[in-house]
Amino acid sequence: SWNPISVDASDTNFVAVIADRYGSVFAATRNRVYVSRDDGATWVPAYHSLSGFVRNLALDSSGVLYVATYGAGVLRSQSPASRVSREHVTRSSTWRNRIVVRDGDPTVVIDALPRELIRLDVVTLDGTSVYSVSAEYAEPVIISTQHMANGVYGIRVAHAGRVQSATMLLLR
Repeated sequence: SWNPISVDASDTNFVAVIADRYGSVFAATRNRVYVSRDDGATWVPAYHSLSGFVRNLALDSSGVLYVATYGAGVLRSQSPASRVSREHVTRSSTWRNRIVVRDGDPTVVIDALPRELIRLDVVTLDGTSVYSVSAEYAEPVIISTQHMANGVYGIRVAHAGRVQSATMLLLR
């Protein structure tokens, strides 16, 4: 059976929810994230007025919250339920970003439009390539950051004669 949880009676359009093993639950509307530290009994706003629309939430093994947005990139909390800082910026109408956490490893996922020919490169600040692929995709491109050191990386996607780029700050 299901038990309804009341987070915010004025905004019932939730787009994502995630829980950790310690009883914390995070729920997101389009521009706000709420947190409950008692399995959903009481709620408080964790992040107000996020720029961009929230698309997904993820927690890593240390409890750091990642908020994937459309229009403002991926935000990473400084610590569980604290302030959010800009982590990854993507501004494009033809490819979108979200974050997936697998075994505590943040994985960048680039969703290209269906059946679109793309070239994707991830490089370090000095231009050293750490990932490169050119193919036609109907599924998301998954780039594991497990083998990558902390630092700033450039992401470049070329498609339909245009180039989109973003930066990614990887911190573990």
